[in-house]
This record gives sequence, C-alpha cells and structure tokens, in this order.
Amino acid sequence: MAGTLDRLKELLGEPNSWGWARPRLWEAAEEHLDIRLPADYKAFLDLYGPGAFDGFLWMDRPVDGTAHELERLWPRSGGKCDLHLTDPGRYPFPFHPRPGGLIEWGGEEDGTVYYFLPGPNTHCPDEARPLSTGGDALTPAGDERRTTVRGLERRAR
Repeated sequence: MAGTLDRLKELLGEPNSWGWARPRLWEAAEEHLDIRLPADYKAFLDLYGPGAFDGFLWMDRPVDGTAHELERLWPRSGGKCDLHLTDPGRYPFPFHPRPGGLIEWGGEEDGTVYYFLPGPNTHCPDEARPLSTGGDALTPAGDERRTTVRGLERRAR
C-alpha cells in the first residue's frame, strides 16, 4: 500500500488537518465489527480523514469511537442485514453483522456503494474482497478502485 498511498498523496496533496494514526478509534471499530479492517483502508483514512474526495468518492471513519457513532457507521440491526434472504439474486451475501456479512466502506455520488466482503478468517483483513453495487448486483470492485484512482489522477492534472 505504501506505493499506492504515496501516489495518492501526490495527487491529493498533504491533508489539511488529519495525517496521524488513531489506533484507539480503529480498535473500537474492529471490536464493534468483530473483524479486523484492511490496513490500507485505515492508513488512507488516518492520513486524509473522512469526507468526500473531489466531490465524488466519499469515505467515512470513526472520529470519536463512541458506541453511537459506531452504530451509525456500521449498524448491527435493521436496514440491509437480511436483504440476501429476500433478494439473493441481487444480494448474494449477507450484510454485517451476519457472519461473513458485507461491511460498507464508501460510495460515490451516483449511488454506488462499496463494501468489504470479509474472508474466511475475519482476523486476517488482507483476505477481505472489495465489492460494489455498480449496476443491479454486487460485483468485484477491483476495477472500480483503479478507475477511481485514475479519475483522481485526471482531475489533478
């Protein structure tokens, strides 16, 4: 991630007010989620903080680590939890907090939402696969992440 994070720093510039790690907040988030989050996700948000990037890609993270904030970011009940039961064609995976459930990490202005799909070992975040709701179903998000980086590169020129 160091190379990618360095490239994003070149494109986005130095952050105005963030730029330092907050391990206590990530520990609280991971305890709430009962999984470890990918290191590159945490490193990027430690550097830039939550918000919208170029008014296009939004990402959120805990800023105070309270139970209320964590529940707002990653609800444990209601909402999407059981959509995989009612529409498995569109939602082939459960949502957090169901075992192996999708965890939202960001989205775009067009309504696309990005999720982590935890791997079989929830304490090995490098196994998490990114997915998105681009279109009518969940799809692997690898190409979208590269496209987003390329879009940021074009806009920085």
